[in-house]
Amino acid sequence: MKMRIKESFRVLLCCLLTILLAGCDVVQEPQGEVEEEFVWDNTEVMPEHVIQIGDEFEYTPEVYVEGHFLCTVTDVRVVQDEAECPPPELWVSTRLAATVEGECVYFQYDEWFTEGGAYDHGCRVILVDVTMTNVDAESELDDGTCEGGPFNDPYLFTAYNVVNLVNLSYVQSLGGAYHSFHCYYPYHFTFLRPDSEDDRETLGNEQHAIRIAPGETVSFTLGFSLDAEQEGEARDLSQLMLSVGANTSAKEGVFIDPKLGDDVE
Repeated sequence: MKMRIKESFRVLLCCLLTILLAGCDVVQEPQGEVEEEFVWDNTEVMPEHVIQIGDEFEYTPEVYVEGHFLCTVTDVRVVQDEAECPPPELWVSTRLAATVEGECVYFQYDEWFTEGGAYDHGCRVILVDVTMTNVDAESELDDGTCEGGPFNDPYLFTAYNVVNLVNLSYVQSLGGAYHSFHCYYPYHFTFLRPDSEDDRETLGNEQHAIRIAPGETVSFTLGFSLDAEQEGEARDLSQLMLSVGANTSAKEGVFIDPKLGDDVE
């Protein structure tokens, strides 16, 4: 029992470290004390490097991987009704939030598209189709310590961070010179596995992993669930882009323009 508690603590500690290293707001912070500022209605700071849907880009997971992938976002779309939406078992979280009559209300999956449900109160679901080709990427193997990788298979990768959805209107500013955009993590993944398939002896979470051997190409879909604005309105989709990987720095990141502004009234 003592060994199991010790092992669980090691897994928890290392997973927290992984999250910190692979977080969304990756920026080269200025040295010394800086003033941190959040801008909620940004119209001035825009990404410097923007590509389009269909353009190929290189991607290397932020930690525990050597080599790289060649990837393409082939389609981005706003779900219009339940028939287009992935089933609930393929979502990590099925909770959407909106302000209704001045109070925060949480909607579960079966309330997303019903009359008076999440969509009626400004929530949205966005799906992103991605194609990944493994050029020479290989994961470090788990060695039972925090120094090792997350899996026992060198060709398992945590693929859900290949792109993230960012909101250009919400900016974090550091020292007035370094800017990063707020991002939303994907909660849907085509190859999401049941929790029972997770290898409890490794640091990683096989539920969210994808296997791609060198030379192989795999296509999958990521899903982003967006809460409504505080006023109960849908978010301005024209202000949404995708970031390549976890780098949301306006200057250093690479962004993909999905051109979503006209998809939903």
